[in-house]
Amino acid sequence: MKKITLYIIALFITTSAWAQIPNASFENWGKDSSGTLDKWIILGDASKTSQSHTGATAILLKHTAFSGNQSYLAYGAQGLGGWPYVGRPDTLSFFAKGSIAAGDSVQAVVSFGKAGSPIGVVYVNFSVSDSINFTEIKIPISFYVPIIKSDTTGIYFLIGQVDSLNSWIIIDDVKLTKAGATEGTVDNPGFETWNLADALTGWSTSNEITKALGNPIILVEKTSDAKDGSAAIKLTNKNLSGFGVFPALAVTGIVDINANGLVPAFSVNKRFLNMTGYFKYAPASGDTCKFQLLLYKDGLQVGMGEYLSATNTSTYTKFNAPVKYESSFSGIPDSATVVIFAGSENGNPQAGSVLYTDQLELNDINAISNPENNIQTNIFPNPANNNIILDLNSLNTANVYIQLLDISGKQIKEIYNGKIGSGYTKIAANIADVPAGIYIVKISNNGFIQTNKLQIVK
Repeated sequence: MKKITLYIIALFITTSAWAQIPNASFENWGKDSSGTLDKWIILGDASKTSQSHTGATAILLKHTAFSGNQSYLAYGAQGLGGWPYVGRPDTLSFFAKGSIAAGDSVQAVVSFGKAGSPIGVVYVNFSVSDSINFTEIKIPISFYVPIIKSDTTGIYFLIGQVDSLNSWIIIDDVKLTKAGATEGTVDNPGFETWNLADALTGWSTSNEITKALGNPIILVEKTSDAKDGSAAIKLTNKNLSGFGVFPALAVTGIVDINANGLVPAFSVNKRFLNMTGYFKYAPASGDTCKFQLLLYKDGLQVGMGEYLSATNTSTYTKFNAPVKYESSFSGIPDSATVVIFAGSENGNPQAGSVLYTDQLELNDINAISNPENNIQTNIFPNPANNNIILDLNSLNTANVYIQLLDISGKQIKEIYNGKIGSGYTKIAANIADVPAGIYIVKISNNGFIQTNKLQIVK
């Protein structure tokens, strides 16, 4: 049987064009179409449906041939049981309808625990043949030990035993009974209670992960405290029962829970130099927030930009995440992914760390579509006061001459004259003696010239 594994996922003055980070200003929010199902876990192709036996809603589980994914519904956790439940039932009963392909089946597991030890478990494969009418299904339960009542239970349904078959099932009105009478209480047995939360368009968040783990809490949310526009994103690390402190994260695209790590989320067509954005941060106990831009070519990561901060920042502040490309990669990336963490850089996220983020952008200044004989350059900060940093990304070893010019073209200062290696080079310059105004940073490299505007403020 295939296993479903959840990988927890585990940034100028010159006018420029920008690649499209999805919803980069965090203005577009919708409602989670299915919401959070209270007390239950759903994963895979599992969703709310209005085709119910009683009440307004039920659960639809699907499996598509050759999809490689199963769908499941769980109450608590398989094994020792996950949710409090006092009782000693003899039957699991529920109503179902669907279309289970010949040779396929649905697996049901019922487990009971007492003081952390298993006292009963049942594994049963069953099928349904009526796709129109609900049929009551009863599964007998047996215990390992006599008399003792459980203090926890787990109920688990899995569809998709055979990867090459198409099947679906709707389940409703789950009960644990003894001699036909209800024995103990299963919370939300008719799947009526759903908690709709704001869902960030174009992104996945750790809200979905906590939902899949069966303890849904809101770690990532919409906020009106924005740098620009009407909305921004707020991430807060919180304690998650059974898992300790859980990091708040947001990542572009849809996280593939069956993939080992992150995957490309949106297209790019230039060799970008950096990602910028605005943030406010209130770290708890020395926590560190992180912004990452991952760049890919043909599915393989070829570059990364990263910005970290452990500083309490009470007003929106611009950050810069310069990109470093693999030394062996001289081409143009075709896709990218953006990741935001409220605090987990040291592997030990702290509860209460809060991060606000707005206005993410990929910097197009000197980003190139033909990389031959080009050096990518970024100046930070800009505007600047006493010092600047030039981030250079060169495909080859090169001799460069860097000058600071006034707007008439007169040299004010020589910044650098020498050789740089291939890859990433950082050059610092002191401009404390230069008056406020608009200047040009000119970079010459074997006949190739590029210019960047620089504003100096005093």
